[in-house]
Amino acid sequence: MARAIESSKDQNKKRGSVVRIDPATLTRMVKHILSFSQALSWGTKELRQNGKTETITFPRLTRTHPVEVMFMDYARKEAELKGIEFNEERQPPQCTTYYLLVKHLTSKAD
Repeated sequence: MARAIESSKDQNKKRGSVVRIDPATLTRMVKHILSFSQALSWGTKELRQNGKTETITFPRLTRTHPVEVMFMDYARKEAELKGIEFNEERQPPQCTTYYLLVKHLTSKAD
């Protein structure tokens, strides 16, 4: 009986996974986001670096285009770089990471 209860608890657990991203890909994402951003003349933002408790002071940035447009441009350039055909209907696996980076690096939400 105890096994049945434990197995039912296990079925309700959400599985999570951590995907490692190549540092070169991450660098290209950040460069792409910064190319679509402008520094504001006021304010700074504190960002943690590599999950450490130390923070760096970063200028407040605003986006010049909607996030969706930025990501599609990034995905198109990545497909070209990797030599594969770009398909707007099928999003690359780095979509969530790109959106999170945009959220953390820029100030306003579109």
